[in-house]
Amino acid sequence: MVEDVGEAFDNRDIYTKGTWMLHSLRNYIGEEAFWAGTRHLLYGTAEPWALAYPITPRYRSTEDFIRIMSEEAGMDIAWLVETYLYEAGMPELEAQRDGNRLELRWKVPGDRPFPMPVTVSINGEEQRVAVSEEPTELTLPGEGASVILDPHSEVLRVLPLIGDCSEQTDVQIQHNIDRYTRMAGEYGWRR
Repeated sequence: MVEDVGEAFDNRDIYTKGTWMLHSLRNYIGEEAFWAGTRHLLYGTAEPWALAYPITPRYRSTEDFIRIMSEEAGMDIAWLVETYLYEAGMPELEAQRDGNRLELRWKVPGDRPFPMPVTVSINGEEQRVAVSEEPTELTLPGEGASVILDPHSEVLRVLPLIGDCSEQTDVQIQHNIDRYTRMAGEYGWRR
């Protein structure tokens, strides 16, 4: 039974950043490369089902993670991992719209390179757009075009709707913790 689920809902928790970093990496390099890399990291091979039992997992460093995932992806992913793991802040996707013109660029903590593509939905049609620290310009079909950036939440980034709780008082945070703890008891949520 959950004693206090509030800590699971406090978005200041750094562990959620790690899981979101992995989610962003998986979306960037693709399912096949991500899972092959994960198996290679844990078992020393992308095909652990061929190993004799008992299978012993391996312990790896961040450098091992970057090297193996880069090999499986066929591209260097150090910039992605280093941006998320070595910087306290997160990349921010800046968007400026002027009529039928949309300009996108990444603002990255520590001025690190961050060539992360982003899915953009324009009037319901999705396209993958290469975005970096330099402005990327898109021409929209009209001034009233509906635009949704990262419609499937594939990239960990600063979101204007989700703060870091710094704007909340300790009383507000405790209220949320108490509320979620009460809900856990009522609904029988378990860890």
